[in-house]
Amino acid sequence: MNIDDNEVNFNEKLLLTDIDDLPEMCKSKCSAKYLSTLLYMSLRFFNIKWKDIDDCLKGIDFMTAETIHKWATLYIKGDYEEFSNDLRGGKQTDSF
Repeated sequence: MNIDDNEVNFNEKLLLTDIDDLPEMCKSKCSAKYLSTLLYMSLRFFNIKWKDIDDCLKGIDFMTAETIHKWATLYIKGDYEEFSNDLRGGKQTDSF
C-alpha cells in the first residue's frame, strides 16, 4: 500500500466527522471507558491541554476529561480491579 501524506490534511475540522465514526465502531468491540482512558492518557502524554482533550472527548461522544482523569488515575495507581469494575451502583440484587 502506497500512502501519500499529502492526500489527507489531519488538521481539518471536517475530519472530525470521520473520527466520530471510529469510536462507535470501537465501542461495539470494547468498553468506551477503556477507549476513552487510552485516548486521554495518550493525549496527556503528548502534553495536549486538558481543555482541548475534554472538547475532543465530548466531540466524539466519549466521557468527559474529568471522568476519564479519575479512571486513568485509578489505572496508573494500579487499582485494576476498581478500574475494570463496570458496576454503576444502584440495586445489586435480582429484581425477580
